[in-house]
Amino acid sequence: MPTFEVFPVSSATEQEMFINVPWVVYANDPNWVPPLRSDVEKKFQPENPFFQYGRLKQFIAISRGTAIGRIVAAINDRLVEREGKAIGIFGFFECVNDLEVAKALFEAAEAWLRSQDITEIRGPIDLSTHNNCLFLIDGFDSPPMVMMPYNPAYYPTFMEQLGWTKAK
Repeated sequence: MPTFEVFPVSSATEQEMFINVPWVVYANDPNWVPPLRSDVEKKFQPENPFFQYGRLKQFIAISRGTAIGRIVAAINDRLVEREGKAIGIFGFFECVNDLEVAKALFEAAEAWLRSQDITEIRGPIDLSTHNNCLFLIDGFDSPPMVMMPYNPAYYPTFMEQLGWTKAK
């Protein structure tokens, strides 16, 4: 029986927990460069231009009162129109080193996207293809370069074990 629960963010308290997940995941990682919390918070405000042409659902994983994972499932109508396909995206994925938590987060995101008639999912893309897209697959022993993603070394293994493949 899982010792965690995954559910959609629906309150200000849950939103704050969602924002704070990276500080849990990277608590002991000296190479992690934290984002400005205010920058992350702004991405989910109605003033973000994304909401003029997109919609999303945020999910968090909670264990014993602590958020241990998060993911966003989103639909960018401009991307759907440009590609001519029902494409959804995932982003803002962060998770402690527990494959079951990662699996549950992706299942929640995938289920929401399917409920929106999405047939293809790409990611990670954090609401804009101009920042925070893709996973780091090596180079975990040093801080990231400016504007480059950074993630735990176990993410590529998680993605492979969950059946995700590299886009061509």
